[in-house]
Amino acid sequence: MPVNAVSLHADIKANLGEQVLNDVLRNVWPQDCQSCNKPLGTEPPSLCVDVDELTNVTMATLHHTACQASSWNDGPILRVSNNLSWRSHLINWPIESGDDGPVIWPTLLVNPHLEGVQLRQDTFGAWKVATLDHAHEAGLRVAGPDFVIDRPLPARAGHTPAAHLNGTTVTVQLSPFEQWGGTFYHQEQTARVRELGGVMFGYTTAVNPPDIATYEDFVQPVVQRQIAFGFVSLAR
Repeated sequence: MPVNAVSLHADIKANLGEQVLNDVLRNVWPQDCQSCNKPLGTEPPSLCVDVDELTNVTMATLHHTACQASSWNDGPILRVSNNLSWRSHLINWPIESGDDGPVIWPTLLVNPHLEGVQLRQDTFGAWKVATLDHAHEAGLRVAGPDFVIDRPLPARAGHTPAAHLNGTTVTVQLSPFEQWGGTFYHQEQTARVRELGGVMFGYTTAVNPPDIATYEDFVQPVVQRQIAFGFVSLAR
């Protein structure tokens, strides 16, 4: 489950506001400390925010309170989180297809970084969680009119997203620096991926994929537009 209590410096709440702070807490998951890389355990972690004005990347991350006190850091020396964990889960997503009823789309759902979430500031100075902004830039879309089920993700910066199937293991490479995978339970799923010529890919920080136990667990964040999707073609 997402973090439900943190050690919090007053500057973080003052800068983000209560609504955005709550959104941040719904998108970070207490796995490993981003200072020592050891499990965070059951004690409330400290929430730290680093604002890198040079790269325009701001990250909120979780740490042991003994490793790092909560702070809003926009100074010249920034914490670098190289220990972010990711988790995935493979789902059979039945999508309605006219009179023929639901069609199964094998879907690789990924949370790319459990213990941290990227933030962005708009032109008016307001902050927001930027997970879906990053996904949108990669061509992924939340469920709605803009989401075309079988339209492959476009090339970006000279790289075409591609899926690789090795036995029952599927790997999606979204960019040269972003790659995730998972293992199917049944050969029928891999056969379906080959039939479709690719796999549906879901990207979110609002869900820890292994926590999905029922179809309803998956549908709820889809309906709430908390997961961005795109079809990734098998590499040729």
